Amino acid sequence: MHYWIGTRFSIPENAARTGPVSIGDQTKIKNKSPFKSNVQYMIYYIKPDKNGVMYHFKEEASGEDLYLTFPSTNAADRVIADALKEQLPDYSAFHNRFRG
Repeated sequence: MHYWIGTRFSIPENAARTGPVSIGDQTKIKNKSPFKSNVQYMIYYIKPDKNGVMYHFKEEASGEDLYLTFPSTNAADRVIADALKEQLPDYSAFHNRFRG
């Protein structure tokens, strides 16, 4: 799990995209994540539920709640990292290196 309870993040409106981008996409890249742009979120709590893992995000300014259920914490990490345009570390390789 990369993003823990208490993690704060904000999705920029025009987040820079890594890798090749078509000329038409260069002018404005839209946020396609479940999070609103330019809003500060905090992961308020994480708990298992019948469909996977439920994350409770709280908008810091308004106090508005956002509940999202993911199949796993890894899936949640990928959604958050994609929205932030971040690359997650390879935790499997890290753990395998120290098990040997």
